[in-house]
Amino acid sequence: QVWNDRIATVRKSGMAAITPGGIQRWLTESFIKENPQTVEKVSALLLSTDPEGYCLACGAVRDMDQRESVAAIRAPTLVIAGTYDLPTPAADGRMLAETIPGARYVELPAAHLSNVEVAADFTKELTGFLAGVARNVAHANVTINFLLPGSFDTHRLQSGQKRTAEQRGVDIEIIRDERRQSIPAKRFGEPEEFGAACAFLCSAQAGYITGQSLLIDGGAFPGVL
Repeated sequence: QVWNDRIATVRKSGMAAITPGGIQRWLTESFIKENPQTVEKVSALLLSTDPEGYCLACGAVRDMDQRESVAAIRAPTLVIAGTYDLPTPAADGRMLAETIPGARYVELPAAHLSNVEVAADFTKELTGFLAGVARNVAHANVTINFLLPGSFDTHRLQSGQKRTAEQRGVDIEIIRDERRQSIPAKRFGEPEEFGAACAFLCSAQAGYITGQSLLIDGGAFPGVL
């Protein structure tokens, strides 16, 4: 019934009606208090989501039950759960990992969006796992590499910034400049730059590169992967 109620709410009142509650479920209270800018970004993404697309996704989650069928998975599997996740409790993650043969289970100190709350830990676990998979298939001339993008000047980014500007009652260029100033390169990435990097890693010239992470974020991530 919870999914039906949410669908009805969005179709009647739009994404704004469920965004505050979504933030409360997706992020821990302490993170929300200490990271207002990040919370604003997540809210903007949710608010810019197509309402009908969101409703259809809710319906798909409501109607599916793959608790038994996942036992047929034979591919290497990593299950990441959040200790404080309300929508998908850690117990569900453990059950999933126990059901999938050979699956690895990792629990991070976060709520639903562990990739946001503890981004560095999440990325380390994910890329580390996939790097192992990459080395296991390298003999078959299969390469697996990881592109880790930051803020690229896409329609999605612009729509979120527009929404934020409207909420704050300021010109969008103020929002864009604030975001640019938070990036060491002081600019957004161009989609063509991402495409060129992807094309290179998919080319014959990159055939000897595998299991590597390429940060394309203008220096935003404070570390090396």
